[in-house]
Amino acid sequence: MKCRELMGILHTIGYEVSRKKGSHIQLRADGLPPVTVPNHTEIATGTLRKIISQIGMSKEQFVAVYQKCA
Repeated sequence: MKCRELMGILHTIGYEVSRKKGSHIQLRADGLPPVTVPNHTEIATGTLRKIISQIGMSKEQFVAVYQKCA
């Protein structure tokens, strides 16, 4: 998955960029835990799984939001 796609999904569920530094972007949302996303062209599968886990979504929920955004 591309960083831009992931950022779009996170924005859809309420996350906003709080800080950019180097090759990472920190996001925050009211009532949700903060998350750090690597600002790389492609996000590694393991990193994506960890981000999904950090925001408290299941893979199925994440895929459903992804399909709505696409």
